[in-house]
Amino acid sequence: MTTATLTLRAALLTRPARCLSTDQSTPGVVMHLRDTSGMFYDTLTVTWMGQDATNFLAEHYDAMPAGRCLDLQINGLRAHGNELRARIQSCSLAPLAPSWVAHKESCIQVTPPYRSPA
Repeated sequence: MTTATLTLRAALLTRPARCLSTDQSTPGVVMHLRDTSGMFYDTLTVTWMGQDATNFLAEHYDAMPAGRCLDLQINGLRAHGNELRARIQSCSLAPLAPSWVAHKESCIQVTPPYRSPA
């Protein structure tokens, strides 16, 4: 049986965190997301297992605060209690929204040195 793969853009609700498989042998990443398209009413909890996941987290962690959007391909979607869970097949950082770009630029502007009037 094959499972359907969904492509979506979702915003992080919190920073991603490292996790381990149930047998403690495989490292991975867990993320709590909100689907930006409105397809899913509730939040999504997704896991991405393997070295690709931990490499992605190590490389991009500083660029992944709450609110950052990710482009994902997920499968294995299922309900568990009051949340939806899925597995990530692929993940990439979505382009920053213009407001995030403007904020980032404003944070790195250098203020000219103060000069007292003569």
